[in-house]
Amino acid sequence: MTDDEGAAFGAPHRPGADWRCRDDGEEWPCQVFRRRMWSLYRNDRERLAAFMRHFRDKATADLDDLTAERAEARFIGWIDDPPVRRRLRSV
Repeated sequence: MTDDEGAAFGAPHRPGADWRCRDDGEEWPCQVFRRRMWSLYRNDRERLAAFMRHFRDKATADLDDLTAERAEARFIGWIDDPPVRRRLRSV
């Protein structure tokens, strides 16, 4: 995704040097980024997985404590279990 594509969604929710989201501080890819990617690639999960493998490989190289299994779950594992927006209930 280019910066222009990310800007169309508001805050880009990009990873920082520590692989945490620059915008919300969550472990990256954060829920906002996952929902956005799911909406863009929902009809092409293989392409989304290929896109996310790039980040998985970079994060694994950057983070000494990130195991291969945890990296797979964090960057790829959510693709078959699409993220959903949490709804707040009013009382």
